[in-house]
Amino acid sequence: MIDVLPNLLIENRQEVYLLLRRFRSLEKPLLAWSDLTYEFDRFCETGDGTALRDTHMRSLIRATQEPWSTARRFIWPSEAEWRPGGTSWSTRKT
Repeated sequence: MIDVLPNLLIENRQEVYLLLRRFRSLEKPLLAWSDLTYEFDRFCETGDGTALRDTHMRSLIRATQEPWSTARRFIWPSEAEWRPGGTSWSTRKT
């Protein structure tokens, strides 16, 4: 399923961008599966979202899983960087 993502992003760039903005506008540090699927379904009911309704994006969203973590706080990729050697993440100091 992940192999169809590049073409999906090319063919529906604007719609995917708007969907991601919708997710981001929820202002939650972590979205649950139910949040993602609910917001995706609501987005597909809008004029901008109808283009994604019958695409692989639907399957991709529904295939997501809620993360299991013992971390006290979720770190967004923009707040961390991959350490050389590819074995762990470190918090970026700015």
